[in-house]
Amino acid sequence: MEISNKVLVCGTDNLTTLGIVRELGSQKIPFTFISIGKSQVVASSVYCKEVITVNNFDACVQHLKSAYCNESHKPILIVSSDRLAYMFDSYQDSDFSMHILPCTKNPGTLLFYTNKYNMQLLAQEVGINCLESIKINRNSELDAITYPCFLKPCIERKGHYNEFKYKICKNKNELDALINKLNNFNFVLEIYRTN
Repeated sequence: MEISNKVLVCGTDNLTTLGIVRELGSQKIPFTFISIGKSQVVASSVYCKEVITVNNFDACVQHLKSAYCNESHKPILIVSSDRLAYMFDSYQDSDFSMHILPCTKNPGTLLFYTNKYNMQLLAQEVGINCLESIKINRNSELDAITYPCFLKPCIERKGHYNEFKYKICKNKNELDALINKLNNFNFVLEIYRTN
């Protein structure tokens, strides 16, 4: 596949970034991997031809501003985590408009669409069969829940990135115990089904 825009993959050394690198590489889409921190796994992929290492998010932004400011076609920036997406999405520096970050024409758009509950509503709207889901918080009434169920955060919150990705609750006691441990943020509760 040939595109005029440079493709920049920005992320840390994790499986999500590796998946992006493998997908682009297998489609023969040339890209530059900008590693935030040291990369051993992703940078050693056979698809990684160009790797740039920066120390942190601010250094990444400075590199993006200086290295790609004179491109005739805006570089496409692909980030490999919700946290990085939120950081770029909320970045208010007008100089940063020289890159294409999908779904971010208006600040906050990416945050809206990476909210797992909003994703589920969008999927249902376009006809994708999804698990029955409700948005809950610590104060929600949970008496009419069918078990087992899955609980996952609507979004990864700053300082809570690895709180949990999802938990399976087999009964009301497990769900109540989990809810009582959590801060008062929004979660998606999905009802497990076998069909």
